Amino acid sequence: MQRRELLLIKSQTGESSAVLTELINGESYDVYLRGRFSWIDQESELTHIQVSPRILPPTTCRAETSHMNATIFLTWSRVPHATGYEIERMSCTEDVQSKFIKIATIPSAGTTAYSDESNLVNGNSYKYRIAAIDGRATSDFSSIVTATPQFGAPAKFKAVSGLESTAIVLSWTFVENATGYRIERALPINDVMDFTVIQTISNGRTTTYNDKFALINGKTYSYKIAAIKNQFVSAFSPIASATSQLSSPARFQAETGNESRTVILSWATVADATGYEIQRAISNYRTMDFATIATITSAETTSYIDRFNLVNGEDYVYRIAAIDNMSTGAFSTNISATPELPPPRDFKAVLNEETAAVTLLWSSLRDATGYKIFRADKDICTPNFSEIATISDGSIRQYIDRSNLENGKTYQYKIAGIDIRSKCDGWLTVLPIKRFSSIITITLSLLAPDNLKATAGRESASIDISWSSVTNAASYEIQRSGLPTNGIADFQTISHILNKLTTKYTDNKGLMNGKTYSYRIAAINTETRSVFSPVVTVIPQLTPPENFKAMIGLESTTIALSWSAVANATGYKIERALPTNAVMNFAPIQTISNGQTTTYIDNSDLVNGKTYSYRIAAIDNQLTSAFSLVVSAMSRLTAPCNFQAVFDERATSVNLSWTPVANADGYRIERASSIEDMANFKLITTISNGQMTTYIDSSHLQNGKTYYYRIAAVDNNSQKETWAWTLWKDTTLLSPFSTVVQVTLSSVPSSHSKSIDVRRGDLAKENVDAIVVSSSSDGLRQAILKAAGSSVETAYTDGKNKNPSDGIIITSAGQLLCKKIFFISWNTSAASPILRNSIEGFVHSAIQRAIEHNLHSIAFPAIGCGGFGHSIDLVAEVMISKAVNQLKVLNHSLEIVFVILPDREDLYDKFVEQKNKFQPMISKSISLNHNELPSNWELSSNSNQILFTVSTTSTEYSSIIAQFKATIRPYAPIIVRLERVQNIRWYKQYKVHEEDFQKRLNKDTARIVYHGCPENSAKAIIDQGFNRSFAGVNGTVYGVGVYFATDASYSHSYTIVNLAGERCMFIAKVLIGNSTVGNSSMKVCPVGCDSTTNGTNIFVAYHDAQSYAEYLITYK
Repeated sequence: MQRRELLLIKSQTGESSAVLTELINGESYDVYLRGRFSWIDQESELTHIQVSPRILPPTTCRAETSHMNATIFLTWSRVPHATGYEIERMSCTEDVQSKFIKIATIPSAGTTAYSDESNLVNGNSYKYRIAAIDGRATSDFSSIVTATPQFGAPAKFKAVSGLESTAIVLSWTFVENATGYRIERALPINDVMDFTVIQTISNGRTTTYNDKFALINGKTYSYKIAAIKNQFVSAFSPIASATSQLSSPARFQAETGNESRTVILSWATVADATGYEIQRAISNYRTMDFATIATITSAETTSYIDRFNLVNGEDYVYRIAAIDNMSTGAFSTNISATPELPPPRDFKAVLNEETAAVTLLWSSLRDATGYKIFRADKDICTPNFSEIATISDGSIRQYIDRSNLENGKTYQYKIAGIDIRSKCDGWLTVLPIKRFSSIITITLSLLAPDNLKATAGRESASIDISWSSVTNAASYEIQRSGLPTNGIADFQTISHILNKLTTKYTDNKGLMNGKTYSYRIAAINTETRSVFSPVVTVIPQLTPPENFKAMIGLESTTIALSWSAVANATGYKIERALPTNAVMNFAPIQTISNGQTTTYIDNSDLVNGKTYSYRIAAIDNQLTSAFSLVVSAMSRLTAPCNFQAVFDERATSVNLSWTPVANADGYRIERASSIEDMANFKLITTISNGQMTTYIDSSHLQNGKTYYYRIAAVDNNSQKETWAWTLWKDTTLLSPFSTVVQVTLSSVPSSHSKSIDVRRGDLAKENVDAIVVSSSSDGLRQAILKAAGSSVETAYTDGKNKNPSDGIIITSAGQLLCKKIFFISWNTSAASPILRNSIEGFVHSAIQRAIEHNLHSIAFPAIGCGGFGHSIDLVAEVMISKAVNQLKVLNHSLEIVFVILPDREDLYDKFVEQKNKFQPMISKSISLNHNELPSNWELSSNSNQILFTVSTTSTEYSSIIAQFKATIRPYAPIIVRLERVQNIRWYKQYKVHEEDFQKRLNKDTARIVYHGCPENSAKAIIDQGFNRSFAGVNGTVYGVGVYFATDASYSHSYTIVNLAGERCMFIAKVLIGNSTVGNSSMKVCPVGCDSTTNGTNIFVAYHDAQSYAEYLITYK
């Protein structure tokens, strides 16, 4: 406790005072008082008192009901030296023994207001008191203030006239926690408003109300609203007022009437209306003076025709309002309409009895002073109506048009009334024509089609019909009659041809072969039908099989026959003849009882060396068709397959090998020592053992020279009793020669030999001509680019930007040891067929680029075995096997290296395993420096020449063109030239596939097929082969591949005429292998199959080297 002394100066009045400062609230002080009497200058004795200063309570406290729900707003005056305030509250509810409790502590001395929202109940009264605090002490409480919370009145209360008649729409903002609303209404009388409740709403979220209760249109009503919750009601909102009235009629429309000088008005009914008032004004005046033209006394009436003093051509403005017995509602928006002359009714055109004349008829038109008639030639693409007549008498009702009409042509007509009215200035004015009649069409004397012909169809039980087109015909009606009944033909319509340009029709509906049918035809347009043509008669029958062919069989002493199936045939009859002295005595050799069969192998009593002729007819249960054209083929041995020549460097000899030919008695081997000598091969040996499959040639060979070999199988003809070597000159006893094989007697330099190696290491450090990088692998690509340096990275980025879709980008080596870097993308899909094809394409593309850049060593990574997680067995097998196959066909020295990361021992072992598996083939490809070339190929000093024109006098030309013309029927082509395609690289790739097919399937599945295309595509095919990346251009019905057909007539539809009027078509060989019926979803060939087909004449290949284009035919 602190001590303070005060000296009090006491006046004569006896009063004195002093103020103690710098005290601390809440502390206790001892105060000693000593008095001094001013009038006698004398001090009193000390007086001791104790004091404890305290902070003052807040003043001017108020508690008010807030506009917010269940809220009380408190305010007070700021207390000096206070650091905050404490607020206490007590409920005034009578049945509760309440006491003050603290509800808030305000930590800021500057705050002088507080909103109490804590658990207040609307309607209950609450007492409040406030004390100031300064951190040490609390003041006394303020005086008590009292307030009662309640709902605030709904805000934004509005009243507007309703969209319906006799209705007022109220709207407001909902009150939080309200359970409903009370709406009161008053009709002010002498400025006195007596409000009564008209609605209590029990949903607190409702914000609108449509008042229809006992309102009177024309009266103004006042409204107020209060929120309610249970038993409590808020204050009322400000008063809102609105006038009840009829709504304006909706959907008010005005349109030109169907009669002259009329306007038709329509609208929607108005609730509570007893009728409608219609007003009209003339829109030509600046100020529209509306006048009532009609009062409708029925509320249900919704239309009115205005005929009151209207003038055609004037523009009128209308408006409408609903009325009841006491008031008129608001008028609608203004709308306009113009009365006009309607078009003449019943307008029609009929053929006149005169030639090339049309009579036009119509009904007369009230108020019309005449008519205008217009005509157009419908045969013109865009008909252009022009006036043909003006009639100045409104009572006229017909007109005959004779102006420049042509029989057989179609015309269109339309008509309009005209009206001359008097203007106020005395001038006569013709109103513009706005309303025409509907257009009518008529054709003058349509002619019947002539040149009607009917012949037995190309299909069985069908008839082909043809005729000449009829000018102005839109369609044709064809009728047919069977055998006449009682001498009367009963014709029935069998077809309506809707294309006027069509002049052919094939009838195959319910015909019976051998029965006689009659036909007639009429031309039709939209208005008329011509008379029928003269009747023609025909008998349908089975057609002979088409595309009948005879070829040397795949087996010796057999002939293979093929044809196209005949519709409705139940089988076929095949006959054979052995021509003797130009006389052919045909005899049946086979009757086939299945109409779907299209092949037959004849192996009955044939003699090799003899030429046999064949013909075939279709049969059904009643008839036999005519025989087909005669075809011929020679029975002979097949050529030896898989003929190969390998140079034995140690013995300076050539090892020849082949597959034995069934029924062969021996073989004839011939050799040429130069390209020039290939026209005159020389016999080097004859082998008298048909089972022999090898021969070593060491006769007069020279190192450095290239030799060409071919082989034929020999048959000891059964008509010869003894073996006579002179017979070898008689080619009828020989099979066809094999393809020519080529071998050069020189070693490939060891530095550039053909080899495959597998080694551990880093691809970036390989000292080879080129390394191959998978651009689909981000990790490998980025590592190589980083090691190669910025120049390579820039070159790669530029290449990617210029050709984003290009799968190959070639750059220099930069800082690496190699010469080139091949960045190649591939499809990383996990689907097995797609994955295999993609990996093969990756290896193939890299090797081809190495050859193009004359490179002799290339290094590959093992792709797909890291992040892509593909099978290492599959990847190793596909990459090694593809590399081996490439080496087999290359006339180019190349070392192929597969680089495996050192930590992938499993991957290294798999690649070594696959290399060892293919080692025999690798060794063979290294020593197999040869080309297998067909015997009819020409060699040129120009190494870039691929196309060679075939002489028109050669047997080769005659054979190819005859086969082409036989399969392109019914077309009759004019041959421009025949060219032989000699693309060595493509051919060798094809031969590798052919050998694989032969070994895998143990049979020859190559087919001669056709491929039609535009001229620019033909040039690309000659250079690059059939590229499957263009698959889908002409459809993918049987799979996404390259399409071929066995008949040229089908491929003809895919050719395109060039500027010289010429077309291009390839004759190709395609390896069919195992084929299945395809569909458009097949992007790769199904597993176990090599091609897809439509089941008859279309084949789809899925590998670019699966086919080879042998010839290009240019024709017109």
